[in-house]
Order: sequence, then structure tokens, then C-alpha cells
Amino acid sequence: MMDVVLAARLVAAAIGDAFGVTPYFAVFTFLLRLLQTTFIRGQSIATPNAMTIDFSINKVIIDRARRVLASWWWCGWPTFALVYGAEALLNVGVLSFTIAV
Repeated sequence: MMDVVLAARLVAAAIGDAFGVTPYFAVFTFLLRLLQTTFIRGQSIATPNAMTIDFSINKVIIDRARRVLASWWWCGWPTFALVYGAEALLNVGVLSFTIAV
């Protein structure tokens, strides 16, 4: 029984991440192609957008049994953004280095 629950959560997380990455690439492509921004600036603007959308989708899809109320949403989002931001800094740093080389 536990395998079914874990598999369902894994599929839900994958769907949530797919829906979270789509707006990120839409914003990033818009900034890069149409507004001609630099790579780092485009990443810096698109990442907080992706953070918020991904957090919201995860709360709706994965944590639907224990819904996060508005006040708790603001408590959970900064922690999520801090972890996501550290990952984003590492990704942008590595990608900026590899593009420059």
C-alpha cells in the first residue's frame, strides 16, 4: 500500500515540476529573445517567477490533504525560495562559467 502512495506522490511531484518549469522557460525565452537581455539578467528575473509558481503548484497538487492557509503560505515560501535560490545561484554560476569559456 505504501508503494502506491509513494508512486502517486512521485507522479504528482513530476507533474508539478513540469507545470512549474513551463512558465520559467516562457519568461526566460521572452526576456532573452524579445527583450535582448543578458543571460544572467534573464535567469535572475525568471527564477523568482518559477519559484512562486512551483511552490504554489506543489502545495495544490502534493499537499492537498493539508492545505496551506494564506498565513502559512507566507511562512513556507521564504524557506522554499531560500533553498531554490541557492540552487539557482549554483546553476547560473556554472552555466555562466561554461558559456564564457
